[in-house]
Amino acid sequence: MNVLFLTHNYPRHDRDYSGVFLHLLARQLKEENINVTVLAPHDTGLPESETLDGIPVNRFRYDTDDKETFAYRGNMHKQLLSPGGLLRFRRFMRAMRQSAEQLTQDNNFDLIAAHWAIPSAPVGSQVSKTANIPLVIHSHGTDVRLLSQYAVARWFAGDALKRAKSWSVVSSYLQSIARDAFPAYAEKIAVCPLPNDESLFYVDETVTRDTKLLVSVTRFTEQKRVGVLIEACRLLHQRGVDYSLEIYGAGPLEDEIVSKINEYELNGIVTISGPVPHAELRKVYSRAQAVVLNSFKEGFGLTLVEGALCGAMPVGVNSGGITDIIENRETGLLAEVDNAESLADVMQKALSDADETRRIADAAQVNAIERFTGPAVARRYAEIYRLAVG
Repeated sequence: MNVLFLTHNYPRHDRDYSGVFLHLLARQLKEENINVTVLAPHDTGLPESETLDGIPVNRFRYDTDDKETFAYRGNMHKQLLSPGGLLRFRRFMRAMRQSAEQLTQDNNFDLIAAHWAIPSAPVGSQVSKTANIPLVIHSHGTDVRLLSQYAVARWFAGDALKRAKSWSVVSSYLQSIARDAFPAYAEKIAVCPLPNDESLFYVDETVTRDTKLLVSVTRFTEQKRVGVLIEACRLLHQRGVDYSLEIYGAGPLEDEIVSKINEYELNGIVTISGPVPHAELRKVYSRAQAVVLNSFKEGFGLTLVEGALCGAMPVGVNSGGITDIIENRETGLLAEVDNAESLADVMQKALSDADETRRIADAAQVNAIERFTGPAVARRYAEIYRLAVG
């Protein structure tokens, strides 16, 4: 089977986390005899076509280098509110459609898989009609919330959702939101979690685990609630807990977080580093006692699974897709949402009860291998594709 992936997010280099799970999925689907070709937006300095790990990747141009900013920056919806934003978005959508039509003319695709209902699905629907091939839609978080909250988003993606043979979301939390927003399509809305690469994420025996180390791989955005995490760190420090926290990420609120660290006198205890390659990230997780993600209404919680595969115990909050990964006190620890004291309590437990932490971490690793690794997830996607093609 030959499948065209339409997406606005795909890795640009080996340190790029943008849509990295899509590249893993595309590679893993080869084992299911499914060949993927990718169409994604261009970005400054990238070739317009290349082959990454055997996956053909095509990047459509929609403006000059300095104006190709709709993708990869996490602020597409905000740019639509800026002067000229709608006009640039129309160029973006037109360029994606024209490139997708050309690819379907040049290749014998059996299926179009639109990743994110906005913006890829409307393009997928148009091309699906023209080429007379089935369409499936995969939502990975933000798009489901946009569809549930905004009538214009529902209108924009409405034809695609109606036409799609299947619509998958990455967690039961998102499935419930999608079914509430679109009861007529409830039966076609399935759960397909994000895949994790077990060849990249595993316990790295070349490093020693530090039972006082916590790690958070995140973005500095409002949803990720990094400020609450820093508040919890202050509480641990006030309690006299011996620990350190390493945060890996970037984002618009980074300066605010740095100011909090300075204000709370946590320098040397809490450190911030930018994104790192997966091989280095594996070593980070393998050194850590626990991996922490206290994101609010997270679509899934990919970093918790990555950490679990590397032997770190997952610590999260009772919100969103995180609860698909963590069964409290069985495959991780859950804190209350937006409650720094509750988060400090579970972080302290992870640091102070080594035997219990190890038991939970081992169970979390088994759970991650059985449910969230590339082969397990690819089989689920392959099943959806075969049913759609018929």
